[in-house]
Amino acid sequence: MLNMVEGCKIHDASKLNPGYEKIENGYIANVNAEDIAPLMEHFISLQDDRVFLILEVPTNEKDEPKNQSGDIEAFHIDVYYWDGMPKDYAMEFLRRNHELLVHDGMSRFGFGSHSGNNEIMLDQYNVVRIYTKYPEMYNGMFEKFGIEQVDELKTAWKYFTYDTPGECCLYNYKGKTIYDFAEFLKQHGLYFAERREK
Repeated sequence: MLNMVEGCKIHDASKLNPGYEKIENGYIANVNAEDIAPLMEHFISLQDDRVFLILEVPTNEKDEPKNQSGDIEAFHIDVYYWDGMPKDYAMEFLRRNHELLVHDGMSRFGFGSHSGNNEIMLDQYNVVRIYTKYPEMYNGMFEKFGIEQVDELKTAWKYFTYDTPGECCLYNYKGKTIYDFAEFLKQHGLYFAERREK
């Protein structure tokens, strides 16, 4: 059974298991909540140079464009980056802040290499994706965390129905949310890159 992050709920987690599948542009995996940050640390350690942080946060409703009636017609995601993190700094940043980053159900985050086109992202419902042109770099990486290769990975999305939908919510850690954290990080190097429609 997959140990879910705090901010994502599904009807029956017993149907899900840790596992990974090779895909055309990298890998997709179900990862236990407690293994997500260590897996990302390992990914960072394999990169050649500095890395960048990617943070995607739902646009605050007060900032969403509204029609003449005052209704929101489409929801958006605000995308932020923090460039040029030394690898050791990025790993320490992750160790200090993984509780909020991993367990928030509304946002997505990950790290990428400034060279080599390598990225790792945590999606909702414990899904981790690696995008790479060099999949051989990651041979054996998932197995270090007890995550075995499967022919066809079944993520939480496969089991959602009208009667059994998933639920993602904002995670509060020591009185702070991902919105508070993003505002704090803007003082240290995080910058707004784009707003895109969900």
